[in-house]
Amino acid sequence: MGATMVSERFLVTGAFGCIGAWTVKRLVAEGVPVVTYDLPGEPTRLQLIMEPEALAKVTVLPGDITDEAAFERAVVDNGITGVIHLAALQVPFVRANPVLGARVNMVGTAVVLETIRKHAAQVSGLVYASSIAVYGPASIYPPGPLAHDAPLAPATLYGVTKVANEE
Repeated sequence: MGATMVSERFLVTGAFGCIGAWTVKRLVAEGVPVVTYDLPGEPTRLQLIMEPEALAKVTVLPGDITDEAAFERAVVDNGITGVIHLAALQVPFVRANPVLGARVNMVGTAVVLETIRKHAAQVSGLVYASSIAVYGPASIYPPGPLAHDAPLAPATLYGVTKVANEE
């Protein structure tokens, strides 16, 4: 990251999760303005890994990525120029509640993508996290590193939602 990013303002979905929290910490350390967008609650993980002075620089917005109007307001009202989309329900949660899992993981991503499309003059970038789950179980592949162009073979609904978002 460099000085050119300072003019950017990023919104991080799923910022209270593991990858999201470390992403927020790194952006703040680089001097990049950050807005978090996650379900209402305490940003406990952020509080554990960030000094209070650094955390004070973060704008914490409670919100549900499946709420299109609220997400759009968060992007527009906060002058967001880039979205780092990390919000998703993981395998155990999707397995326990498949309908909610599909809604959050696919409809939520559709809301993010549509908001960016509608405000393309303002939002110039998107980072989306994939998952090894799109490739299915390791047992179906030869030993060694998995090539990025390996065939997609998701074995869980979570993996299917990630593939759907990427297609």
